Amino acid sequence: FDSIYILGGLDGRFDHTYAAIGALYKWCDNAKDTKLHIITEHCEVMLLGAGKHKVMANTLFQ
Repeated sequence: FDSIYILGGLDGRFDHTYAAIGALYKWCDNAKDTKLHIITEHCEVMLLGAGKHKVMANTLFQ
């Protein structure tokens, strides 16, 4: 897969949010060529590896 999208998981309790971001970190080691995203109604999260990145605003969240 080029990308994996996880819907939800960031709205609510902090421990659930922390666990969801921790899962991204764990999977980044296993899926180096796959972009992993967590998307909610209010935001999108991607864990970026080392190096330079260009981050563009997603106008869907404005």
